[in-house]
Amino acid sequence: MPLDAIEVPVSEAFDGLSKQYRLNATIPALPFGAVDKFTIHLMISGKHILIKESFKLRIHTSKIFYDFPFILETNKNDATNKAKRILSKI
Repeated sequence: MPLDAIEVPVSEAFDGLSKQYRLNATIPALPFGAVDKFTIHLMISGKHILIKESFKLRIHTSKIFYDFPFILETNKNDATNKAKRILSKI
């Protein structure tokens, strides 16, 4: 099911990312150095075959937030009919 976008004020979109989406994911409190994971399912709509878009995952704590920019590169016509996803740091 598509998520509704939240428009970001121009003054806050300094990185060119003008829409936000609230993901239904929670990361429990972890001790320093520990890791956890969660899955984000993406639905890509439209007629584009090759897609290369910038995104930023923002994780909030009770005191601060952390930004993790990445590029999602997808070919909707790959041989197995599955999206090929390559995440790389900007």
